[in-house]
Amino acid sequence: MNGCVRRAGSDGGRSLDATQIADRVSPSTVQVVVAFEASGQVTELDPNMNKLVDSLRGQIVPGRTTKEEAGEILFNAFYSDPGRYLTEGEQRNINKKLYSLGTGFIITPDGYVLTNAHVVEPNEQELEKAAVDSLTELVGEQATEIGRAVEQLLPGQQVQPEAIERLRSVLAEQYAGRSRFHYSREVRIILPSAHGDTINQVRQLNCEVEKIGEPMPGKDIAILKIDGNDLPTVPMAESISAGGVRAGADVFVMGYPGSVSVFPEFTLVSSIQPSMTVGHVSGVKDMSGGWQVIQMDAAINPGNSGGPVLNNRGEAVGLATFQLVGTQGVNFAESIDLARQFLNDLKVHPRESEFTQKYDQALVEYEKSGHGHALRLFRELAATHPDLSAPREFVNELSPEKANAQKRDQVSATARPHHQSRALLLLVLLGLLMFGIIAIAIAAQR
Repeated sequence: MNGCVRRAGSDGGRSLDATQIADRVSPSTVQVVVAFEASGQVTELDPNMNKLVDSLRGQIVPGRTTKEEAGEILFNAFYSDPGRYLTEGEQRNINKKLYSLGTGFIITPDGYVLTNAHVVEPNEQELEKAAVDSLTELVGEQATEIGRAVEQLLPGQQVQPEAIERLRSVLAEQYAGRSRFHYSREVRIILPSAHGDTINQVRQLNCEVEKIGEPMPGKDIAILKIDGNDLPTVPMAESISAGGVRAGADVFVMGYPGSVSVFPEFTLVSSIQPSMTVGHVSGVKDMSGGWQVIQMDAAINPGNSGGPVLNNRGEAVGLATFQLVGTQGVNFAESIDLARQFLNDLKVHPRESEFTQKYDQALVEYEKSGHGHALRLFRELAATHPDLSAPREFVNELSPEKANAQKRDQVSATARPHHQSRALLLLVLLGLLMFGIIAIAIAAQR
């Protein structure tokens, strides 16, 4: 048996509510941050305004053609054959750092982590498009110039901004198609643990990509490895069948939605805590490649990719992966069965850490009337695992003297300016959020 074995004193497979599951899984649900260094060249493009305007004479008639119609005619002409109106110029060197943000969860005490393949290795075309975004100002100026040239055929009228924006997208695609980049990748894990509200007090770990599949519609699984000992772990169901995955069953999704990470009014400490959404299994679907995905109505957002999808026993039954464009509540998770195939290839056996066993025992005591022996158990865990926030938080909650000290610290921290460190994190995560949206779109559109 390769699964995480629940020993005596833990939950023993009993049904848990959403709060209990969040308490148990939060310490082992981590952010996956991937930095791509993109270097390469882009061919500058010079729009031939005269040729474009001449081709539109007769289609755009002053006094008869509306500005809405003119915008549509302009877009269709340019979109159908953009190369006809663009002249290649000099090569421009580009160096840019791109970010991908996702979620993962630890499954062994020594630091094996599950996430999605598209989090750590997005589609190369999307990477190139993101790199070319560094030419946003140039592309925007060129799109505006094209619009102004066409306005010569519409005295007293302007081409609509929507048409200019569509032109900008076409130009960006043309630049991306004429670009060549090389990428280097660095993957880091951020644990939901910090000793203060500055970046250097957040626990970040380097990690290696041990095995990776392919973004949807491929097998969208990746296995990462961080260095660690007795790390918190998420238990895995043996299979979606053994985990009770069927239409109508409850599911719980843990993860790091990007919009929450960048909201400027949240403290850094709270922004690195995972969020939970709750829903139901809508069904299990068969992929043409021969594996299954879980359809669910639990919400997922950019940044959630790779996060654990859990049953009501707190066992991972899947990984939040993609949603269908133009739908609401039609979300999908790669199954834990597929994840186990990847783990078996590496001979990695998920197992519960000693920390998680003791932490679950402390939570069982905490949930008793009067909290039982929870304070003593949480204090022991806080002493043996000072880098983990969860035991400290329960000690602060249950210990009156520590709770009062914490309140004083919070008041003091409010009086101290911390905008500089927070602003730096926001600059990084804004990049992550923008790229995280692309990553979700890859899975959704293919």
